[in-house]
Amino acid sequence: MRKLIFIVVLASALPWLPSTGLKPAKAEILYPYCTAETRWEGQHCDFRSLEECVAAVAGQAYSCTPNRWYVAAQSAARQRVR
Repeated sequence: MRKLIFIVVLASALPWLPSTGLKPAKAEILYPYCTAETRWEGQHCDFRSLEECVAAVAGQAYSCTPNRWYVAAQSAARQRVR
């Protein structure tokens, strides 16, 4: 009986085991400039230049900031290449 319970528990856990070690997809594109976080929205890092960001938020209650994750991603990519 114990053996049967063990087999049933193991069989039910097997579909979950591969998903525990997976990393998130790397499909996100990082750009160097973001709109600053507001009370209701997070950052939107969709801008290739500071000028592009400033033009997009003109007349709104947003400001532009450098994307700190962009710098980290660039340095991590350089370390992998070396």
